[in-house]
Amino acid sequence: WNEVIQQAIRHRVCPLLYHQLNTLEADLRIPTDIEQRLQEIYFHSMKRNMQLFYELSKVLHLFQEHDIQVIVELSQESDGGEARY
Repeated sequence: WNEVIQQAIRHRVCPLLYHQLNTLEADLRIPTDIEQRLQEIYFHSMKRNMQLFYELSKVLHLFQEHDIQVIVELSQESDGGEARY
């Protein structure tokens, strides 16, 4: 499991791995210590993303106040689309 976590970190998919493993049936669950480590990484990532989103929203608001247009491009690389500014 440690190698799985290391590879997930390397490929930046730990939050996705945690989310997917959480959908497994109870009898297929991973060891508790591994789940806790992935959960820690998941929530750290969520916190960081929320901070980045907050900072981005402040910048976009400033652009709007000064009538500066922003071009938004949606990427098809992720399920919900990834916005690029």
